[in-house]
Amino acid sequence: MAQKRFGSADTTGRKLDVIGEYLSIYQMALKNTAFQTVYIDGFAGSGEVPLAERTDDLFDEDVQTVIAGSADRALNVEPPFNRYIFIDK
Repeated sequence: MAQKRFGSADTTGRKLDVIGEYLSIYQMALKNTAFQTVYIDGFAGSGEVPLAERTDDLFDEDVQTVIAGSADRALNVEPPFNRYIFIDK
């Protein structure tokens, strides 16, 4: 079953960019500590987000734009988390 397209690069893309930057900074700050880091994503999805692009003030669900989701971004953070928990329906 195909994922429903939603959001846009301006809104959803920007939010995911901020999350990715935050995760990188968080991991850098804790890399030389005794803390074990755990990433928990309650809405992990497939790891990618199909976007509906805005055209003439409407969302066009036929536009094929896919960006990395929060789960994929978390898996690519350096240094990596010690543990990952992905939750979804």
